[in-house]
Amino acid sequence: MFWRRRARSEGPPDGAAADVRVLSVARDDEPAPPSSEEAWGELRRIVAEAVIWQDKAEELLVDIRHREPLAELAPRGGPLIRRFCALKQRLPESNDPAIRRYTDALGPVFDHHALMLNSSLDMLAVDWRSERIVAELERIEGLGAPAQRLDRLREELIAG
Repeated sequence: MFWRRRARSEGPPDGAAADVRVLSVARDDEPAPPSSEEAWGELRRIVAEAVIWQDKAEELLVDIRHREPLAELAPRGGPLIRRFCALKQRLPESNDPAIRRYTDALGPVFDHHALMLNSSLDMLAVDWRSERIVAELERIEGLGAPAQRLDRLREELIAG
């Protein structure tokens, strides 16, 4: 037979206020979040770098569509995939809602780019198995709407 302990329903310890909530926790070994100006600067650098890598990714996808040798494409694709993942990790954390709007939009774009490259290389690796895979490879036309979204976000950041 199993016995359960009941949670004690005591009040707050030694005169502490019952309506107190913890809003954030900071640790001594963690750096302070960047200032808003630093976050904007980092965001602009990330987006500028992402546009450069996006162009390289588009070139790689053209070569994948043309079914170039995997041995030549994989060494180009792996670093690009890792780069998009790293850019997502570098996105600044901020309490500024405008910065959060950009980071919330950019994270999925970077995920898409990495996944598109990875999936395309995976299909190229097994294209001999199925005509359907070959047909899908021939349909690759680039990074699509997420790439256009990155370009729009970059234009907004430059204008703003």
